Amino acid sequence: MEKKIRFVGISLLVISTIWMGCSMTKVKPTTITEHNVCLLKGKWEGSSTFGSVANKIQASTTMEIYNDTLPLKGKLTIHNAPPAVPNLSAAKPNTGDVTIEFRDGNINGSGNFVGKQGEKHFELTLMIGPKLKMDGWIYYASLNPSVTLSR
Repeated sequence: MEKKIRFVGISLLVISTIWMGCSMTKVKPTTITEHNVCLLKGKWEGSSTFGSVANKIQASTTMEIYNDTLPLKGKLTIHNAPPAVPNLSAAKPNTGDVTIEFRDGNINGSGNFVGKQGEKHFELTLMIGPKLKMDGWIYYASLNPSVTLSR
């Protein structure tokens, strides 16, 4: 009887360890293709980070993708972005929104989502995990903030 109880206890420990390991799935970068580009459609929310570790400014960022086939159409907006100056310590808060309206969003050779409007553009990597997430960079004027968005 004691051996059965020990066997059941050890079995439950092994099963719970495996179950916990499976529930803590890591977020993995995913190559975007024509077959999974439909995952990008919808509203994404997150933040953009300007500057260095010592002088970090964060701004709320949203992106909406209107369709689910290439080329993608939509807009990415950085809310209350700092002014485009080389010295972020001179930045004034609440300076306005920066919007990139893209009509030709595409997938580059690395499998990342790229959108542009004139000189402003961005590149985002899709991360699949418990939630869909995109990480990358926005290029506009002299500032190149990192961005993280989720849906």
